[in-house]
Amino acid sequence: MTEAPEPPSPELDQLHRELEAIRTDARLLFEGLTDSRMTWRPAPTLWSVLDCIVHLNVTNGHYVELFDRAIAQAREKGLLGKPPYRKDRLGLWFAGFLEPPVKTRVKAPGKFRPLPGVTPERARAEFFDWQGRIEDCVRRSDGLDLYRVRVASPVFPILHFSLGQAFRGVTAHERRHLWQARRVLADPACPTA
Repeated sequence: MTEAPEPPSPELDQLHRELEAIRTDARLLFEGLTDSRMTWRPAPTLWSVLDCIVHLNVTNGHYVELFDRAIAQAREKGLLGKPPYRKDRLGLWFAGFLEPPVKTRVKAPGKFRPLPGVTPERARAEFFDWQGRIEDCVRRSDGLDLYRVRVASPVFPILHFSLGQAFRGVTAHERRHLWQARRVLADPACPTA
């Protein structure tokens, strides 16, 4: 008789639920959203819904690359562990800072700014592709010590977060910009079609 595989840790189970909630929120956001509403900006210097989504896609690309590398290196080094995992204070603060509602606005670093020329259709498709790739990283991290595995910040490489807190930072960041996109659509000047 073979043993059933162990369920994922509570931390990973929570991340899976958060990622599913983000996908659901994005589907609802995109439902019936016209290109004109998606590309409308409340002001020339403010982001459109499209800008928010493209920014998330660009940012997630950087993080998935870091996650892939950290997971592979952790497996090679045998950095295994079981919950509960310790939390790193810097990572906890950072994830909390990113959560909506936004209290402090921060200008996105150059490499995380929305790329020009991305169509709404492409941005939506890439968003869900990145969600699948993040979900895969979370799945592949099962069994690793989510505190001992470290990930360098793609913005400030001298800062390192635990893998678990880096995952939390990504989900908080996604909620932040989906919240921002909803605020753009709620602006009374936003086109209705």
